[in-house]
Amino acid sequence: YVEHHQADIDLTLEHFADSAAHFTLEVVHSPNHALTLLQEDNFDLVLVDLRMPEMTALDLLKEAKHLSLQVPFIVITGQGDEAAAVAALKLGAFDYIIKRDDYLTHLPHAIENAIARSQLMQANRRLQTELAERERAETENARLLAEGLGHRQRLDEIIASVPGLVWEVWGRPDDADQKMNFVSDHVERMLGYSVQQWLSTPNFWLSIVHPEDKERAARE
Repeated sequence: YVEHHQADIDLTLEHFADSAAHFTLEVVHSPNHALTLLQEDNFDLVLVDLRMPEMTALDLLKEAKHLSLQVPFIVITGQGDEAAAVAALKLGAFDYIIKRDDYLTHLPHAIENAIARSQLMQANRRLQTELAERERAETENARLLAEGLGHRQRLDEIIASVPGLVWEVWGRPDDADQKMNFVSDHVERMLGYSVQQWLSTPNFWLSIVHPEDKERAARE
């Protein structure tokens, strides 16, 4: 609560103690002090009188915007300051309260509403950031996938041009569950067995080796 008139401070603290005890007000007497505190700690809201000795609430709003402070502001104005109050809204204030006889009774509701709006806006900003990050990640994944497919296509072209067999196998040659993940198309022309036979049957290549050569083939 940024206010320099002690009488207004006392009235406000008394009203909040009686009617809105769930709020905790920290009183500062100058906008400069308020800016220092806002950069050092987190506050749910700033309640500031429009006319202060060092700077007006409008100047305080400009400084807060320059410092990228996300805390919501409510400006308290006197009667006849409505134009300044509208200017405060344009500078980012969430609300303004005119000092009429019953203005203190409206403050708690105005504060609750401003805090709720601020939290909703912050949640929306976080969501927008998360969505932007997700879109960037999806774009990067798509780029990497396309790049990988391009590499694979070039590799397939190279393998197809090799006049022999190219294969990829997982596991030891003598393991019963050894699995072949890839074999080039030349295998059917050269050995007479389809690619599907090689890929679907564990250790298929060893099963077609001559019995007298199996032990040596497994070792090698």
